[in-house]
Amino acid sequence: MHWDAILELLSERRNFLEAVVFSGGEPTGQAALPGAIRAVRDLGYQIGLHTAGIFPGRLADVLPLVHWVGLDIKAPFDARYDRITGREDSHEAPAESLRLLLASGVPYELRTTVHPELLTPSDMENLSQSLDSLGARPTKSQPFRPDGCADLELLGDTLPA
Repeated sequence: MHWDAILELLSERRNFLEAVVFSGGEPTGQAALPGAIRAVRDLGYQIGLHTAGIFPGRLADVLPLVHWVGLDIKAPFDARYDRITGREDSHEAPAESLRLLLASGVPYELRTTVHPELLTPSDMENLSQSLDSLGARPTKSQPFRPDGCADLELLGDTLPA
């Protein structure tokens, strides 16, 4: 859909909808995100944002514009994060995003998808302690779901015989 059509639809739905959540892919990867949020706010909507926190600078730009953030925390902020993302030092940007989020005062929810081959109970305990030391609420664990996963190694026993 073209953006103008989305705004028109949202304008028509003002009496039926209360909020709009910007989600991904990764919405903070879009340079137009602040303007899009402003346009939707101008229609009277509350704004939510789902993000993995990989662009902390862009997150900082939109934090004053949002009413709630769902931040995906993949693992403790160390090499375990890198193992999950497959990218070296990938834990640094989400850790900075979490610090920005906590300092902003914007209501939030932290979420971690738990795949038993990638995160052990010990990893989750370490993550909880790390979040607690930062003053963050605990993450909400959600189980890995194989739908849409293209990594055969991660699918493991979930593949049909």
